[in-house]
Amino acid sequence: MNLSYFSEVVAIFFLMPFLKKKERYGEVGRYGIFFAGLFLVLSTLCYLMVYQYPTSTEFFLPVYQMARSIKIGRFFTRIEAAFILIWASCAFLYLSSCLYFITYIFQRAFNLKYRKPLIVPS
Repeated sequence: MNLSYFSEVVAIFFLMPFLKKKERYGEVGRYGIFFAGLFLVLSTLCYLMVYQYPTSTEFFLPVYQMARSIKIGRFFTRIEAAFILIWASCAFLYLSSCLYFITYIFQRAFNLKYRKPLIVPS
C-alpha cells in the first residue's frame, strides 16, 4: 500500500558500503531487525499490560504516557524527563543519519567530488 512502511528496511541496504567485512552484511541486518522487532513487541506488551484496551486507544504518545506512570520510590517520580531526553537524542540521531544518507546518495548518483556543499540544500 505505502512504500514508506519499508523505509527503515531500505536504509539497511545503504549500510553495505560502510561495512569492512561484506560477509557480515546479512548478520548485521538480521540483528538490527531482530532487536528493533523485539523492542517493539516488548514495548507494546508492556503498554497493553499497563492500560486496559478502551483506555489505551485514547493516548497520542503511548510510550510517553507509560513513562509518566513510572514512580520508583520517593525520589524517582519524574522519569519522563529522562525519557524525553533519550527520545530527542534518538530523533536527532535518526535525522542526522537520514541527512547523511541523502547527501551520500546524491554524491554517488551525480558523481560529485565533495559531499559537504549538499548539506545545506538537503
